[in-house]
Amino acid sequence: MLILDARCACRACRLKKCEEMGMDRKVVQLKRLHETYQKSMIKINSRRMATNSTEFINNPLSTISNNDRSEMRRDDPSVSSYDYDVSSVSQEKGLIACLVDDYKKQRERRRMMLCQCVEEIIVDETESEGMLKGPASTLDYVDIFKVQVVLMHEWVLRLEEFNAIEDPFDKSKLLRRFTLRYMLLDNIFHAVELGVRDRIILVNNTYIIPGNFPNNMPDETEISQTIKRMMYGERSAQLIDELIAPMVDMNFTIGEFMALRLITFWNPYGVTFSPQTKKTIEMARNRAVNELYRWYSDQHFESIDIRLGNLLLLLCPITEQLHYMTEIVKLIPSFGTLNERDSYLQNILAT
Repeated sequence: MLILDARCACRACRLKKCEEMGMDRKVVQLKRLHETYQKSMIKINSRRMATNSTEFINNPLSTISNNDRSEMRRDDPSVSSYDYDVSSVSQEKGLIACLVDDYKKQRERRRMMLCQCVEEIIVDETESEGMLKGPASTLDYVDIFKVQVVLMHEWVLRLEEFNAIEDPFDKSKLLRRFTLRYMLLDNIFHAVELGVRDRIILVNNTYIIPGNFPNNMPDETEISQTIKRMMYGERSAQLIDELIAPMVDMNFTIGEFMALRLITFWNPYGVTFSPQTKKTIEMARNRAVNELYRWYSDQHFESIDIRLGNLLLLLCPITEQLHYMTEIVKLIPSFGTLNERDSYLQNILAT
């Protein structure tokens, strides 16, 4: 368990842990955040490579073609209401506040995209949230991944720094690295939103109760049983103790979750990028923390430094859980395949 009052008492310890995660020292120097906010915004605007997303997509260096984008909009009517260039709005309202509004829309889209029948679709969102389906299986990971990759791509397209990256291979690297992280973070926060502390609730409302292994089927393979033991084993209990329960205890908000997404996305340690992309990533990483600081101030939070420090320390257990989740999905033969209409994303992720 994480002790919220003690875990951030030492600034040096917090800095050391964050550096171990590959973060820049300047990101976690909390006293400097407010002073550097305006400077960060000026740099971001000066480096934007296109005034809107249409210009970027028309760029021959883009990994996203006009056909791909129009197909996504045509097939998903709710996407048409999304404005992929929110720079002017985010400057006025704040990036985190904009992403919070978007998340509420995407959460409903996610629910509908994961529905298996008409009856599930017509159920009100507030009712469906509390309707748990049953123990999670490997197929749930497969189905969730297909939906989450699409939603992740939509979300990333709203980040102006991502659109400013010229190198299409660097973009693919960022997307590839973030797919499982996006999926893991959403599963964690779904349980947090429901206020549940005794189980992991995946975004399709199947669940994992640590130690409560589902019965083996007569024709179940040894690999399938191994995956089940991994899913319901000690690591799942650690995920609850180190992430879900502390986030519930601190009343973790959507704004903080959006900031956690941003920080995770813009902290791609261990990946090689071009010098120009590195500068953009560093700028975006600093901005993510600055924007969270601004959001805290706008929402009149108290003890901002402590709360922000608590959020940053979640990165360590998240990374540990990610490594374990990676080992699980490697054993699932059908994991990673997308629906046919989303094949363009498969190509981007495979680049």
